[in-house]
Amino acid sequence: MTADARPHAAGSGPRPIARLSEIAGAYDVFLVDQWGVLHDGVALYPGAQDALADLMAHGKRVVLLTNSSKTVAVNEARLATRFGVGRASYHALVSSAELLRDALAARAARAGVRVFCVADAGDEVLLDGVGCTRVDDPAEADCVVLLSVAPGEGLDEHRGWLERARVAGRPLLSPSADALSVSATRGVVAGLAAIVAAYAAGGGPCVNFGKPEGAVYDAALAGLDVPPERVLMIGDQLESDVAGARRRGFASCLVLTGAGAARVGATEPRTACRVLAGPNVPEALRPTYVAPSMAF
Repeated sequence: MTADARPHAAGSGPRPIARLSEIAGAYDVFLVDQWGVLHDGVALYPGAQDALADLMAHGKRVVLLTNSSKTVAVNEARLATRFGVGRASYHALVSSAELLRDALAARAARAGVRVFCVADAGDEVLLDGVGCTRVDDPAEADCVVLLSVAPGEGLDEHRGWLERARVAGRPLLSPSADALSVSATRGVVAGLAAIVAAYAAGGGPCVNFGKPEGAVYDAALAGLDVPPERVLMIGDQLESDVAGARRRGFASCLVLTGAGAARVGATEPRTACRVLAGPNVPEALRPTYVAPSMAF
């Protein structure tokens, strides 16, 4: 690990790096996205598991953050059984879906809640045990929960319930509003952003429990006394990982695995930095660093 513990100066443009070890000394807490950074749903990216071990060995706080449609327990079990990444590889995992689930459970405990749920097959189990009542018509619900959509579906397949929910003024709750998503079977695909954006554009109230909103960061840093400039977010998404980090005053490292290269249009850090420093990229979406991968 480099002995240089000076963070890259904010506003000086993205800096290309070859490995995380070049900058690790400048940060105490590492917030690491899961899909697209550690793995692609099928296999770990080269060096990712070793990077977690190296960060832990150097005394860094490592928290995995995921805009997943599944609970912490499901995410942890999948990491361990499918990828061999056990709990010794990180300190904690925060799932935006679990934050959404907790919020629903709290409301259900107070006064009950009727939910219209949109989810790909199997993801609806997130609501099991919450105490809510599932309904088939969004106009009869207290809220709409958008967890995921079936492979190949987009905005057009969901305009019907979106309009009924919007007319009824129902809040739309989601664990993610990512522009892109990494699929185990289809690679980089569209995320939930278009559906959420269409609902918001029509005046529908939206609550995103995932990055870039603040709840996931509050959960990740709970109980820690660390200044924001000593926190580094590592992710593959500009609109969630990078934008969320900038809002909180954290540094960020965009990796060109997952959706990173597709979003920027470059597969090499120096080229990506030139693109990101250009006039077509808002300052709010410019990362502090760009790396080819999670490798240490």
